[in-house]
Amino acid sequence: MSLCLTTSSFSLTAYLQQLIVEQGYSAEQFHFALTQNNRQAQLIALKDSEQGSKQWLLLAQQLARVDQNIAWQLSQYYQNNNQNRDQQYWYQHALKHGSQQALLKKAKEVAIQGDYQQAKNILASLNPLMSEDVEESVMLSVTLAIEHGDIAMVVANKARLAQLPGQHAQRLMAQIEKFQILATVENSNIVQSFDLPNIGLAGTAKSLSCRYPLQFFASNIADLTYLEQLIAEINDDSFFHTQFCLLTPKYITAQLINCDHLNQQRIACDIENIARQTIAKNVQYVGILGPKGVANVDHGFVFIDNQDGSDVLAHELLHLLGFIDEYPLNQYNSICQQQGVLAHNIVNLAKRIYGSDQQARAAVLPILPWREKIKSTTPISHKINSGYSLGTAREFANEVGLFHSNTCDSDVEMRREKGELHAFKATANVTQLQYFEEPLPALYKGLVATQHNPLKMPSYHYNIGKKYKQKSDSKTANFWLGKSAARETNYERQ
Repeated sequence: MSLCLTTSSFSLTAYLQQLIVEQGYSAEQFHFALTQNNRQAQLIALKDSEQGSKQWLLLAQQLARVDQNIAWQLSQYYQNNNQNRDQQYWYQHALKHGSQQALLKKAKEVAIQGDYQQAKNILASLNPLMSEDVEESVMLSVTLAIEHGDIAMVVANKARLAQLPGQHAQRLMAQIEKFQILATVENSNIVQSFDLPNIGLAGTAKSLSCRYPLQFFASNIADLTYLEQLIAEINDDSFFHTQFCLLTPKYITAQLINCDHLNQQRIACDIENIARQTIAKNVQYVGILGPKGVANVDHGFVFIDNQDGSDVLAHELLHLLGFIDEYPLNQYNSICQQQGVLAHNIVNLAKRIYGSDQQARAAVLPILPWREKIKSTTPISHKINSGYSLGTAREFANEVGLFHSNTCDSDVEMRREKGELHAFKATANVTQLQYFEEPLPALYKGLVATQHNPLKMPSYHYNIGKKYKQKSDSKTANFWLGKSAARETNYERQ
């Protein structure tokens, strides 16, 4: 190849650049431009090279030293190939030179580490004119603001978000409306202000044909969306769909609900702050999807985390209806010290010897919630040397009877003596009250089918009233306790 230089003022670099830009070069000229490290030629060659090839890596590393976007591409390549050292090197290089994508990643990282303010500052530094990144930037700003209760930031970005044409941005905008993100200003009037209509409920609850409306809350978009999925799965079960109207989840700031973060302990939150939320008068129970912790119910509130599936939620809903666990309860649970009906599915009976099964039936059947389902031919006791002891024999395992339940086993073990009480259930089968994956027997479903359920948990109002009472705020406590009592049809429960 020969190049003719005709004047002393001729610039080879400028000439090559012009050829490349105008795409008027020959193969020889393009190759020569590459040997001269012409950036435009390198960019073209990079685009034409197979990602990961020797040529692509060589060109990318040359360009990445001055091009933040290629530095970012290179870091992503190494990340996808699990080459962490090289990935970090080029990621830091991309950050140093202001890669918008690298800065977005950094904002996510520091937010996960708990430094929301730094993430917010990084996002504020991004160039709003970088159209390829503006949607992700605005969406991340809004999503993080929601997660950290920065409602002012959500309001500030709402107009920008609404103008973005992308599907993801429009979905986020719709979620802000659906989950009532901007309706979270604390309500100073603790009297709830509206009733649920009988038809046309938003979300998954189509009508109030159910018995107990339940309102869930969560503190970020991911959890609210996950709740929608759980609700849809629960509604596929006709039994739960008849019992509960699981309403469209609502947003509440993490600061306001203030849930704990202990993985192996029961989820606990500042539930009295629910009093400041707008909740329909018809709502009986409240659910909270909190941080990591053990699912549980507490006087009208149900708590789960985002690792709990619909089987766990269904199990907790059964507690609201008046069922208790058939696996050993915590040894400090005082319920096992009580005698009589503990729940629809469990009775705790005194250990004694009867003269006959007829005598046992006369003493025990009147208190059993499932007495009408026990056949006259099915004994509720078994013969021992000195008489008859409570408990249906295993040969009747397929019948409804009186079978040992593990519910209070820990209590007996703690006292290291044969307990004076013995927990029984209606069936010998393992049920959903022992293992989440097991079905709920039709017998159990029938036990809550009556018009009035005297064993159900009190409404969430009761728990709020109890919290205010603990704070010596009698006036507010009585207000909420009165709302709970008004929902009871049983005089004793009132």
